Amino acid sequence: MVATLVAVRGARTIENTLRVFDDIQLEPDAVGQQALLIQSVHPDATLRDAAEKHSQKASALGTELSLNRDSSDAINALDVSSADAETRFYVQRLLRDFHLAGVDKDEATRKRIQALRDQLTEIGRRGIATSARISARSRPMPVSSRVLEPAVARKYRESILAPGGSKPAATLVRDFLGRPFDFKAWEAWLNADQ
Repeated sequence: MVATLVAVRGARTIENTLRVFDDIQLEPDAVGQQALLIQSVHPDATLRDAAEKHSQKASALGTELSLNRDSSDAINALDVSSADAETRFYVQRLLRDFHLAGVDKDEATRKRIQALRDQLTEIGRRGIATSARISARSRPMPVSSRVLEPAVARKYRESILAPGGSKPAATLVRDFLGRPFDFKAWEAWLNADQ
């Protein structure tokens, strides 16, 4: 579709340039969002893995488009002087986004930007995968039934919420618990299945 955008001869219009660019932009965005949803929530690991790959490809396509000088030049050549305010604003933002993406840099720099964005996508993918692994092995943390008692809620409000930032956090917790703060209960819960 980029070829269609670039191939326009004559005056650039909203129909032959901006709408075509919007259609180009919508495809990787729609695929990426749907793939991210499947990657995040689908119960089948095979489908999650496939969705992850599609999400990465969509992200790479979006970056490639943002660094495509021909696309930027096409939008820049668009005469929006007689368009409505929203369209003029949108085109102004597109041109700004092209600039911020680095489209006006030399080819070597644009390739480096593409590589860095691909690395960021991979880092994000790893973060999602790590979250999924943690979530898969997580279990509910036991909570005392006393938490719902009005006296406990009142003590929490008076010991923690009312003083707010007027005391150090450790002091607030000590006042509420009646003992110094420590990680023992949380650590015991984390290591319960080892």
